Amino acid sequence: MPMLARHALEAHGLQMGGFGSGAAGHEVPEPLGAPDCEGAGPKQRVTRLRLPNGEICLVCPVCGSELPDDEAAFLEHVASSHGRALAAPGGKVGGESDHLDMLHQSSSEHWYPRRDEALRQLHVISLGSFCGMKFSIQRLGLGDAHLPFDWIRSTSEGVAKFVRNGFQGFFSVATACDVPSAGMRVHRAQHHSFWHDDVSQLEVREKMKRRVARFLALADEEAAQAANTDGSAGSTSCLRDLLFVRSCACTEELRHLEQLYAALSERFGSSAAERPRRVLLAVVVDGQDHYEGPIFHASLPGVLLIAQPLASDEEAMAGEAYCRAVATACDAALEADKDFSGGFALSSSSADSRARPPLQSAAELLDGTEPLAFCAAGLQSGFGDLSCFEVPGLPHVDLEG
Repeated sequence: MPMLARHALEAHGLQMGGFGSGAAGHEVPEPLGAPDCEGAGPKQRVTRLRLPNGEICLVCPVCGSELPDDEAAFLEHVASSHGRALAAPGGKVGGESDHLDMLHQSSSEHWYPRRDEALRQLHVISLGSFCGMKFSIQRLGLGDAHLPFDWIRSTSEGVAKFVRNGFQGFFSVATACDVPSAGMRVHRAQHHSFWHDDVSQLEVREKMKRRVARFLALADEEAAQAANTDGSAGSTSCLRDLLFVRSCACTEELRHLEQLYAALSERFGSSAAERPRRVLLAVVVDGQDHYEGPIFHASLPGVLLIAQPLASDEEAMAGEAYCRAVATACDAALEADKDFSGGFALSSSSADSRARPPLQSAAELLDGTEPLAFCAAGLQSGFGDLSCFEVPGLPHVDLEG
C-alpha cells in the first residue's frame, strides 16, 4: 500500500482508491498533448477517497477540491476551472469537442487585460489550423459560441474554400482510422480532418452543422446582432467587428493569405454607410527563433501577421501557445477602433520593436531578404507518421450520402 494511502487509512480512516477501478492511484490519460491537442499527453494521477461516513469523493489534482464521485462532473470541473482535458479510463469522456468546449470557461486567472472592451467590440474567431488556437482564445476569456474550425485540423486553402462555397463538401472525407492511444476515430480529407468528433455518426454531423450555420450567420448583420444578445459571454446590443485568427499549418500557406482574406471579406464584409463592420485577419507563423509582430500588410489594413517560436509541450497543454499573438491582434484592433480606419492600428502599442515595415504581400516573408524559417509542424498529427491531411488525388466519400 502506498505511504499516502496507508497514512490516510490509519490516521484518518480514509480509504483511497483509483479513478474508475478501485485501485489506488489509477492513472488517467490526458489527451491534450503538445505540440498539438491531438497528441497523446502525459498521465494524471487522480485520487478517490472513501470518507468515514462511507461517501466517496474525487480529489482535483490541480486545486485539491473534494468533488462528488461523478466522473463527468469531475472532468468538467478540471476542464472549465483549470483548462485541462482529462479522459476517464476507456475513453468514456475526454477529447471530444463538446468536452474541449468547457476548457477555461470558469477561470478568469489568465484573461486578456482588456477583455471587457474586446468583448464589446470584437468577435474573436478561430480559423485553426488546429485546436490550439481556440484553446488560447478561451484561456484569454474571449471564447464565444463554438464554430466549425475550432476543434478540427484545416489548411488555409480548405478554410477559404469552405468560406466561399458555404461548407459544401465539409463532410466529404478520403480515409478514416482509429488512434487507440487517444481513443479517437479520425476522418481525413485533403484540406481538413476531424480528430475530436466522429463525423460518421449522424448526431455528431448535426452538431457540426449547427456550428456551420452559426458561422455563416455572421454574414447576416441582423442575425449576427441577434446572436450577440442571446445572453452568452460577451453579449452586446452592438454589432461587433470580426477578428479571425489562424496559425499556419505550414509557412507555405503565406502565399495564399491574400486569397483567404478575400474570401472572408466577400462573405462577411459589411456595406453599412455610417460605420462598416471590420473584417480582420491575424495569421501566426510558428517555428521562428523569436517573437516578431505585429507585421502589417501595406495594401490590406485588415491583415496582420505574427511570427513566433513553436510552443513548448507545457505551453501547448496549458493553452498558452497563441495567447500572446491573440492579445497582440486584439490590441491592434482595439486601438484602431478609437479612430476608425477600417483595419488594424498601424502603430499598435504592442508592436515589437523588431517588427518589419508593412508588406506588399505575405509572400515577402518567404522570398524577401529576411525570410522566415520553414515550419510545417501543423501538417503532422503527433501520432507517429500519421499526417493531418490526405494526399491529393484520393477519392472522397460524402458521409451525408
